[in-house]
Amino acid sequence: MINTTEKTRATTERIRVAGDQNKKEGLFALNSAGVDSALLAHISTEEAGVRVPVLHIDTGFLFPETIKFREQLDRMYGLDIHVIGPPSQDVIDRIKAARLWKTDLDQY
Repeated sequence: MINTTEKTRATTERIRVAGDQNKKEGLFALNSAGVDSALLAHISTEEAGVRVPVLHIDTGFLFPETIKFREQLDRMYGLDIHVIGPPSQDVIDRIKAARLWKTDLDQY
């Protein structure tokens, strides 16, 4: 929750404050490799000068363009990206073969 002081600060200043807190609290950014992630990467690195670890969740079902865009953001801004994904290609293949998203959401 943003406190009253934070409501009056500009976005860049909020990110700077969060970056300072990162040194104490382990802040990270979540990256979806979408437009919002690109904006956050630009503002935090180029305008606020803040570098924090970036997490990207790869479900194994992302479009190839999403992966390429994530890699492009990494090259452009020198992000410290940590990709979290499925345990193996075998798991992805079994989910696709069983079409679990249509038959068993508990296992999907």
